[in-house]
Amino acid sequence: MISKFSFSLFFLLLGFQNFAQVVQVDTLVLKKSELLKQSPSFKMNFPMVRTGNSKIDSLINHDLKDKLTHYQYTNESVDSALKKWADDQINFLDFEITYNINSILSLSISAEGCGAYCTFWINYYNYSAKTGLPLELSDILKIDNGFQEILLQEKYRQFEQQKKELKELYTDDTMLDQDVYEWALEYYNNCEASFDRNEFSIREDGIKIIQDCYLPHAIQNLTPVFNLSYSFSELHPYLKI
Repeated sequence: MISKFSFSLFFLLLGFQNFAQVVQVDTLVLKKSELLKQSPSFKMNFPMVRTGNSKIDSLINHDLKDKLTHYQYTNESVDSALKKWADDQINFLDFEITYNINSILSLSISAEGCGAYCTFWINYYNYSAKTGLPLELSDILKIDNGFQEILLQEKYRQFEQQKKELKELYTDDTMLDQDVYEWALEYYNNCEASFDRNEFSIREDGIKIIQDCYLPHAIQNLTPVFNLSYSFSELHPYLKI
């Protein structure tokens, strides 16, 4: 006969297991193309999410595939779409899981494509493993409870600082001429205008809002650097989850 204590312990452990459950993320490894077989840096790893629910798995994995390939192959399988997308131009693809707790999954996918020059970039993705839907920052934080103002003020402060440093390089005649300064400043302004708070990464110690600015190869050395990171202790008054 099973005692009431045994039943209580069973449900306590079951509840803890469900609460602490993490999502499994497998690696889909794509084969080298003939053109890139000689590339020592070649890597093609794509995350395949496994939640135990095939419908949710499909939602997340196809959304990742569609966003990465800019919706060029919406009717293709993940494997088929990635092979066509890479098409001898992508020589590096890999991912990192930054948060995988309590049905919240945050990951980044990095890639490098080579044409006349090689370009490296990182995209960030956040999902609910309960619904299979992407998460916006407002799903995690109470944006209208003061955080939006804090974020915009910090974004403005950091952009102004980057523009100031760029101008200092221009005023020193040996560093930048006027044409290069104005060219770079145009990209700074476009980057500021395109700021999107939903480009963010969840990590074990907090949340980082991503602000990547991509400049042409000739002036990549002038790429501005931003740090819009907040610890969970700072975010405590605004946390929804």
